[in-house]
Amino acid sequence: MMVYGGSETVGSGIIVLDDLLQGIRLGDNVVWQVDDLNDYSKFAESLVKRSISDNLICFYIRFAEHAPILRPRSGLSIVNVDPSPGFDFFSAAIHRIIEENGERVV
Repeated sequence: MMVYGGSETVGSGIIVLDDLLQGIRLGDNVVWQVDDLNDYSKFAESLVKRSISDNLICFYIRFAEHAPILRPRSGLSIVNVDPSPGFDFFSAAIHRIIEENGERVV
């Protein structure tokens, strides 16, 4: 965990990005627009490695049909959520994961 401006943050595993964002605050939503999923997977891999090394609880919530971008490992829980029943079902499933595991989840 890091502290920027009095706020507790998690590191992305990419020092330059952490400095630019001043860390990722718990509860932040980080949205990436990429042309190639491999570009995103590099960020996700760095974030998960750093979070596991910081002893944080990590979830990979899968809901797309593409190949997984993270591989199973100790410290990472992989949860498959089917989005086909609609947004309300999907968002309720995500909220259930948060409620069951606390707010300090990456």
